[in-house]
Amino acid sequence: MVSVMDAISFAVALFFFALGCIVEKLIHSGADIEDVEARVTERMGEITSTYEAQAKFLADISHELQTPIAILRGNVEVLGQCVPPEARVAVRVINATLDSMARLVNSILESARLKFSKNKFYKTDIVVGILLEEVYEDCFILGEDRGVHLSFSSEKDVVVVGDRDKLKEVLLNLISNALKHTERGGAISLLARRAADFAEIIVEDTGCGIPPENLADIFERFYRIDGDGIAGTGIGLYLCRQIAEAHDGMITVESELGKGSRFTVRIPLKDLV
Repeated sequence: MVSVMDAISFAVALFFFALGCIVEKLIHSGADIEDVEARVTERMGEITSTYEAQAKFLADISHELQTPIAILRGNVEVLGQCVPPEARVAVRVINATLDSMARLVNSILESARLKFSKNKFYKTDIVVGILLEEVYEDCFILGEDRGVHLSFSSEKDVVVVGDRDKLKEVLLNLISNALKHTERGGAISLLARRAADFAEIIVEDTGCGIPPENLADIFERFYRIDGDGIAGTGIGLYLCRQIAEAHDGMITVESELGKGSRFTVRIPLKDLV
C-alpha cells in the first residue's frame, strides 16, 4: 500500500522531471537564459509553497485532533468505572489505542512546528557533560527496571550553543529507543567528546541491531522496520534529525545485527576564541 508520504515524494520527483524537460525544451528553442531562470525560479516557488502548505495542513489537522482524543479519553475513563468486569479488557484496549493516537498526533504536530520555528529555538550555552548527567539521572531508574545498565561519560569543556530542551528531547528519544531494543542484562552508554569542530554525543546500546537494508531510511518520517514487533509512530528519529539539523548539525547511525547500535549527534562546538 502506498503511503501519503510516498505519493508526495513521487509527485515531487515527477515535478522535477517535468521541470527538467521544460528547461531543456526552452534551451533548445533558443529562449533567453534569463527567461529560463525566471521560469525555473517561478516553478521552484510553487513547489516550495506546496510543501509549506502540506506541512501547515499536518500541523492544523494534528492540533484539531487533540481535542476529540482528549474528550474520548475522558469519557472512556468514566465508562471504565461503570462497565462489568468482562468489558474492562475492551476499555483497556480503547485506552491503549487512544494513547497511541495521541503520541502520533503530538509527534506530527511537533514535526510541523519545527518546520516553522527553526529560528525561534531558545539557544544558550550548554555544557554537554552536565546535560548528559541530567539525562542519565532521568533514565537510570527506567534502565534498572528493565534490567539494562546505563552509564555516561564526557570530556571536559565540551560546550555548544543550542536549545537545551530540544537537545534533551533528542537524547531521551534515543535512549527510549535503545531501551526498547536492548534485552535484560544489556547496556546503554552515553558519551560526549570533541571531534574537530564538533561536539559528538553518542548513544550506544548492546541491543538487537538494525538490518543493513533499513539504515538508509531510519531517519525518514513515519518509517518503521517491518516485523520488529516494537510499538511506535515512526517519527521519533525523524524529529531527532530535524532538531540536529536545526542546530547546524547532523545525526548518524552505525549498527550490526545481534550486537547493537550507535547513534551519533554532531553539533558545532561553541567558538571560545
